[in-house]
Amino acid sequence: SFTMVRNLHENLSGRGWVAAVVDESHSLRLAKGRPCVSTRALLDLLKPVPRVLLLSGTPCASTFLDIYAQVDLLCPGILGSSWSEFAHAYDDPTLSAQGHLVSGHCRRSWQLGLLIHETVMI
Repeated sequence: SFTMVRNLHENLSGRGWVAAVVDESHSLRLAKGRPCVSTRALLDLLKPVPRVLLLSGTPCASTFLDIYAQVDLLCPGILGSSWSEFAHAYDDPTLSAQGHLVSGHCRRSWQLGLLIHETVMI
């Protein structure tokens, strides 16, 4: 589990992993571009692994912006150099009834879908 990775990070990072399989990879999420503790621990552990397979029946749990951490792990930089750059390029925020900007509507969904399909999806 992601919590176990966080708790055992030091022990797990000392091994020379050649491959990793991550189930429920949609849990690798960023909040406004910042990973939570468990996500950060798993990303740090997986960055040097040459072969990573991410599995999920729900790639985007709440918004298309959730896909950034997964795609950036598999193919760094393809969605931009940062989550903020990715959000700026693809997010089309709307105005809520209270007057706040609400993220989560993709302005170029066809392009993003094609890019992800051609680079990281099996």
